This record gives sequence, C-alpha cells and structure tokens, in this order.
Amino acid sequence: RTIPRAHDGSPARQRGPDHVPRCTHRDTARTETPSNPQAFSGRMFDVDPDTGFFPSQPFHPLQGDFELWEKSLADARSVLKLGIDRGEEAFSKCALGEQWRQRLQSVSMDVRHNCPAAHGMTQWPVLDIRKLGDNVRVLRRAHYVLTCILHFYVHSLPPSHINGQIVIPKALAVPLVGVSQKIKLPPVLTFADIVLWNWEYKDPEQPLSVDNIRYVNNFSGTETEENFYLLSAAAELKGVEILRIIERVLNLPCPTQPNAIAAIKRDFEQLVKVIDELAVILKDSSKTVGGRVDQALMH
Repeated sequence: RTIPRAHDGSPARQRGPDHVPRCTHRDTARTETPSNPQAFSGRMFDVDPDTGFFPSQPFHPLQGDFELWEKSLADARSVLKLGIDRGEEAFSKCALGEQWRQRLQSVSMDVRHNCPAAHGMTQWPVLDIRKLGDNVRVLRRAHYVLTCILHFYVHSLPPSHINGQIVIPKALAVPLVGVSQKIKLPPVLTFADIVLWNWEYKDPEQPLSVDNIRYVNNFSGTETEENFYLLSAAAELKGVEILRIIERVLNLPCPTQPNAIAAIKRDFEQLVKVIDELAVILKDSSKTVGGRVDQALMH
C-alpha cells in the first residue's frame, strides 16, 4: 500500500479522527497563546470556570466604618417582618422594627466623629464610599448589603405608614446610588445580590453545590423563599456546563475544518442535553432542592 509521506520524504504522522489540522491562511486560530491573548475566556467576564457566575467563595463582610451596614442588616433579620404580615410574631416585633427604621432616618450630621452617644441613639452617618476602594468584591458586597437593607426598610413598613411616595433615608440612599454607579448596577436588589452573593457554605471544606449552601437573607422567612433561591442556584450551577461549551466552541482553532465542525456538532448535541436537564431542574423543585416553591406565596 502507499505510505503517506511528508514534504521531506519521511513517513507522515497518522492523525486520529478527532485531530484538528493546523489553520490555513483563511482560518483564524483562537487558541490562547502569548501571541494571541485575545482568545475567549469566561474570566474576561468574571465567570469562574468551576462555579460560573457564582463567586468561588462568599464575599467577606465589610470592615471599619462600614460594619455599621453589616450590623444593621444582621439586626433586620431578627427584628423585621413584612409590613403586610399580620401574624402574632410580626405584631410582637412592631416596636423593634420601628426602632430599626428610625435609626436609618436619624442622620448624624457630623460624620467625622460619628458619636452615637452624643445623639442619644445609634444614628446612621452618610459614609464616604471612597473608603471602600475599587475592589469589585468589596463593592459588590456593599451593594448586596445596602440593597438588602433597602428592601427590608421598604417592605417592613406597615401599610398605615405609607402615604404616597416612600422616601429612602439619605444615609442609605446616597451610598447605595454611589456604589451602584461604580459597579454599573441599579440601586435596587438584583438577581446577583439575592442569589449569587447571598449565601454561605454549610461546610467550607466541601465544594460549592446546592446541597452545601444556605441563603442568609430571607425577607419573608418562609421555606418557599429559601427554595426559590436554591432552585435558581441549581439552574446557575447547571449552566456552568453551557458556559464551558461556549468557551470550547469560541476557542476552537480552524472552525471551518471538517474535524472542527464535527467537534462543534458534538458540543451542540451536549448543549441540547444540558438544556433539557435544566428544564427538569426548574420543573420540579421538590426533587431539585427537596422542598416546594409555593407560586401563589412567592408572587
């Protein structure tokens, strides 16, 4: 039989069926190399290869002057209930909730000294967000904390206290708008805040998974709200497989070559399977997160 020969006359190396040939002048190689730093990577968009849009670790609490925000959020979880809640527990917390809101409304005018004792109660100063720096994880934590406080404030107001527009206290509104502008997010609670940044590990020694996280802030205090977030998390983590497929396809060298087309076909077939699995995850919350999501209660 005829043995294929290289240009120098030596036997040519045999290639397997998955071999992708070197690109011709009409193709563009996208594999990342020092000479081609523009290859597509999820990290360009702050996407972790293992956890997707979830950060690989929970954000650390804010420090220094900004511990005031952290403490207020922690207090909110224990003293506030939804304003429309007419249950016995909600009624018993009315006074504590009103005190919590009053602290946000009582702005200290001397932010340099920030001396609560001088005013008779713990007051909120308008903190300078420049002290947060430019670390995006710190800024995202600040956005998460402030928007949670915002929604606790608004949704804990009793209907009798709402007369026309709801005015957000300056000590909350000013830093929230400033932080939002820096990281280009709206000054309200987003999906990222409540699902991607609102969790902690059950066991920090184990990897990120739906079974190994708990959600920290739950406005209604219901199992339905917790399960709703977990269901969203399950979909996000399943979506990591889709992100990997996208990255592989976009970085495939010589995409017009037959072997490359075959590789793309396999990836797209896998993509269809993952999408079908996503539909199953979202369809039955009891199987996905071990609990029911009551749609009537959630909406």
